Amino acid sequence: MSESELKKWVIRQMIAIEAGELDDEKTEKFLSFVSENTGSPFLQECYKIFEKIKQVICSDDESDD
Repeated sequence: MSESELKKWVIRQMIAIEAGELDDEKTEKFLSFVSENTGSPFLQECYKIFEKIKQVICSDDESDD
């Protein structure tokens, strides 16, 4: 798996957790992995991208009102 593919997978997991779509076991495994690697520049970059995606989604939701 390339770094780009891994980044996409990590971000998809973050989105699934945020949406409540990931089962408890997978969520726990992912969050455990993240907490063990909190200082990772790779994960920090993924989180920044995830936050940008959330902002876009939230701003789209607000414009629909």
